[in-house]
Amino acid sequence: PVGTSFVLPTPIITDNYDQAPTFSISNGSVDENLIGTYYLTYTAVDQSNNSSDFVLEVIVTDRVKPSVTIFGNDTVIVDVFGTYDEAGALVSDNYDPNAALSIIGQIDFTQLGDYELGYFATDLSGNIGDTVYRLIRVVDRVAPTIEVHAPIYVLTNSNVPSFADSISLNDNYYSASELLAGLVINQNINIGIPGIYPISYQVTDPSGNTSGTYQGILVVQAGLSTNNAGSLGISVYPNPSASGIFNIKVSGNDLNASSIKVYDAVGKEVKNFKSTQIIAGAENTLDLSNLAVGTYYLRIDQGNDFQIIKLVINR
Repeated sequence: PVGTSFVLPTPIITDNYDQAPTFSISNGSVDENLIGTYYLTYTAVDQSNNSSDFVLEVIVTDRVKPSVTIFGNDTVIVDVFGTYDEAGALVSDNYDPNAALSIIGQIDFTQLGDYELGYFATDLSGNIGDTVYRLIRVVDRVAPTIEVHAPIYVLTNSNVPSFADSISLNDNYYSASELLAGLVINQNINIGIPGIYPISYQVTDPSGNTSGTYQGILVVQAGLSTNNAGSLGISVYPNPSASGIFNIKVSGNDLNASSIKVYDAVGKEVKNFKSTQIIAGAENTLDLSNLAVGTYYLRIDQGNDFQIIKLVINR
C-alpha cells in the first residue's frame, strides 16, 4: 500500500553446483509514496561467474477509502417555499488531495417533509468512501390569518347561521378546507334576544401554527328583515382613528337617524346619541375620544333600515 515501507524480498536461488550463489539488484527502485508499477531486476551469480536475471514487478496501490465530514448541522430546518444554502463538506484522503466530493438527493421546497442529502468522496484510485447524511426538514412556521367579512344579521328565534361562512381562512401553505379542522369559534349568543353579539375566531394550521384572535359580530334583530342591513349609504373616516374622532358622511339625501349607538367588542352599549340628523355632503362629527383603544361597532337606525360599521381607535 502507498505510504508504507517496502521490504525488498529475498529471492531463493538454486544452482547445479554452487551452494551459495549471490544476487544483486542491477536495475530499478520503488517509491513507496507514489502510486505506480515498478520493476526490479535481480541478477544471480554463481562461483563460476554464471549469471541469471529475474524481473520483480512491484505495484504500489491505494486501497484506503476517503472520508467526508459535513460542515454545519446534521439537521437543517428550512421554511417551505424557502431556499437552502449548502454548507459543503471536508474530504480527507490518505493519498489523493483532490478526491472528488459528490452530493446526492433532492429537496422539494414546495412540500413539507424530511429530505436526505448524501455526501461521499471518490479518490483517483476509484476508492469510494462511506456516505454521510444530512437531514433537510422543510417546515411551515407561518401562522394563518382570518379575514372577517361583514356582520352577520339574523332574526330573533331563527336558525343559528354558520359562523364559518362569514370569514375567509388564509395561509401560506394550507388550503382553507385544510384549515377548517383547526378553526375555533367562541360565541355566547342568545338568538331569542335582539342585540349585537361578539364572535371570536382563531385557527391553528396542521403544522401547529396558531393565528391571532379575530373579532366579528352577529346582529340579532327583532322582526326586521336583515335585507335592510347596510342600506343607508353611510361611510366613516378616518378609520382607524388615532384621536377617537370620526366623520360620518352620507350619500344622497340628509338622514334623520332615529338612533346612533356604539357597542364595544363584546356587544356592550357604550354610547347612545339618540336621534340625530346627518347632513348629506357634510362632515358630521362622531366624538368617541373618551373611549379606550379598541374595536367598536357603530349602529345607525332610520326607521326599519339600519347600518353597522366597524370602528377602530388606535392611539
